[in-house]
Amino acid sequence: MRGRAMTTYTDDLQTYAETNDVHGETRLQRPVVEDQFWGYEIGPNPAERGALATSRGVLTLIAAAFAMAAIAIWLVPVDISAAGVPLARLLVSALLGGAAAFLHSRAQARRAITLEVDTANGELREVVGSGTGRGQVVGTYGFDTVAGVGLHEAGARGQVQIRLGDGGSIAAGTGAPSYLVPLKARLEADLCLSAKGDRTPPAFSGPLKR
Repeated sequence: MRGRAMTTYTDDLQTYAETNDVHGETRLQRPVVEDQFWGYEIGPNPAERGALATSRGVLTLIAAAFAMAAIAIWLVPVDISAAGVPLARLLVSALLGGAAAFLHSRAQARRAITLEVDTANGELREVVGSGTGRGQVVGTYGFDTVAGVGLHEAGARGQVQIRLGDGGSIAAGTGAPSYLVPLKARLEADLCLSAKGDRTPPAFSGPLKR
């Protein structure tokens, strides 16, 4: 069997390998981790990015159709002298417009978010890709605000979630749980949670964040 190209990352707690195939499983089952000079980025794999882009496109098209229908209803010729016609048009148009606005907001929420772990400055950043150049930073958190790192499992899928001191949480990678264990260990080491006495269970059930 022909060998696969491999890059091995090493830290104080964990050594793990990134390969194209591991025990017959593809890289689509784990998040993408890219090292940078200031730290590293954790982003969704290509399959997840594609699914988000597809759902966003479908929702946008449906929202546009509802918006056009809300406008077109006023262009349909009817007997304006008929009682209740203007009110009915207004009601239907408002419903279609509300549906368009809701679907548009859902489409905007289906964006791929990359987590930047800036070990040089002790900062976590949630970044939404813009498609050209650097993305938009939608959230910034200092390492001192982190209370723990947990591995949430939902069947064959899992997600590393960073728990904040204010009760909030940040998604830090989704995929097969077996691939997320070393990522969780790396985050715990970089966030110095062992020194803080983090008591988060190593794995527990819970909802996955989008």
